[in-house]
Amino acid sequence: MPGRRWLRHRRLAQAVTRWRDRIGASGILSSYFGVTFDAVRVQPALQARLLRLGANVEHAMAAARIPASGEADTARYFAFWESLGASSPPDIGLRLAAATSVHEYDLSLLAALHSPDVRTAFEKLGRYKRLCGPQDLKQEHSSKEVALSTVWLSASSAPPTRLVDAIFATLLLLLQRGSGQPPALAPMTRC
Repeated sequence: MPGRRWLRHRRLAQAVTRWRDRIGASGILSSYFGVTFDAVRVQPALQARLLRLGANVEHAMAAARIPASGEADTARYFAFWESLGASSPPDIGLRLAAATSVHEYDLSLLAALHSPDVRTAFEKLGRYKRLCGPQDLKQEHSSKEVALSTVWLSASSAPPTRLVDAIFATLLLLLQRGSGQPPALAPMTRC
């Protein structure tokens, strides 16, 4: 039955999330399985979109010492975005979201886009972020407001400005595409 298969996958995803939250994102998994959760990948699709926008991706990859496979840790990923900001247009992070069409979305954004409401969308997005890398999406809901913050679990410094811009613009565009109207914005702070 299709419904049971979906329920089984959902329970498995919930169990993995509980297990990962219980043991933390470091140490235990690395020592037992040789797996590290401080792994971020600069996807080829992201590289192609950045190239379309005039970014110097090859320079940023070389400066951050990221191999051609695109696999890096959080520090190198941040270095990639720092060098991207130094060698590319200053608004590259904001333009990146606008240049991404729905058919280029990754799995986490597609799942969030097909949610019945904003709360469920951000819960799905946060769950996928925790499962797929060293990033978490914290959210606080009130009656008519949602406060979001992105936490990099393995970061030793604040995320680069261009990366924060790209994440913020992507979330705003996701809200607009999901609701069909631009979201009402409250005062924002960059931490």
